[in-house]
Amino acid sequence: MPLVSIVMGVFNSELSLGDTIESILDQTFKDFELIVVDDGSTDSSLEIIRSYEKKDNRIRCIKSSNNGLTKSLIKACAQSKGYYIARHDAGGDTSLPFRLERQIELFESKPELAIVSTPIIYVTEENEYLGGSGLTKEECKTGLLVDKLSDLRSPLHAASVFKRYDYSKVGGYREQFYYAQDIDLWLRLIELGGHEAVTQPSYRVVISPTGISNRARSSQLALAELAIRIRNSDKADVGDLLEKAAEIGPVRGKVTNEDLSKGYYYISQCFRGKDKKKSRKYLNKALQAWPFNVKALIRYLQQYVPFLQA
Repeated sequence: MPLVSIVMGVFNSELSLGDTIESILDQTFKDFELIVVDDGSTDSSLEIIRSYEKKDNRIRCIKSSNNGLTKSLIKACAQSKGYYIARHDAGGDTSLPFRLERQIELFESKPELAIVSTPIIYVTEENEYLGGSGLTKEECKTGLLVDKLSDLRSPLHAASVFKRYDYSKVGGYREQFYYAQDIDLWLRLIELGGHEAVTQPSYRVVISPTGISNRARSSQLALAELAIRIRNSDKADVGDLLEKAAEIGPVRGKVTNEDLSKGYYYISQCFRGKDKKKSRKYLNKALQAWPFNVKALIRYLQQYVPFLQA
């Protein structure tokens, strides 16, 4: 029985999936299983997963129709055998070699904890450093014990570890939450114990201009707010609120030029004040993708028109 079950959902991630899996196999902590659910990929993701499954008996592949991340994670967690469950995302995300070792060490030293997370490193698809983020000790302590969304301070879903027993005790992921499934789970897990983060960043996130966080932001926020309302409501109201959550489904359709432009603009602002050349590069990409991006246009003009400068 492995000590840790790593669970991951994959959809059309062929270009970077190998890097993600290799980062898991390169962990200094070896007592794990990796359960990967292919969520109906139409590229070669499934073949890549199965090729690794043949090489390493710690890897298990589950083929599924396209139902979204939440249902993929429900399937993976149902098959897990570890004492702990660790999350990981595809899409180019990688774990630093000491990630699991540090997180499990913290859990073993403080068994009263319910969630252990880690600070994050953010990079572009071209491996340009965008910055890092992490929660303070106080934010870890109180960030999930809130009554309104604006006060919420949540760990990154993909970089967190929790106990399988606790997961089952609180009812696991709820399929009504197509997005913000992590917030809904954290708000229940935190009732069983505390949340702490290891001190060193140990998870690397690739920020893509086509990322779902950019396209589905409003849906994510709406579901996170519903999760808070459910936690703070009377039991009699939970059913109605879960029905409302289930009505917020996936963002469909192909990535538009407007979506791409907004993604590039976001990356340009990450570089603003740190690297003018790179900020300008992504502003140019934003306007090339969609010339009607007003925010990008204003930022671009501010470089050359003095009275527009903030």
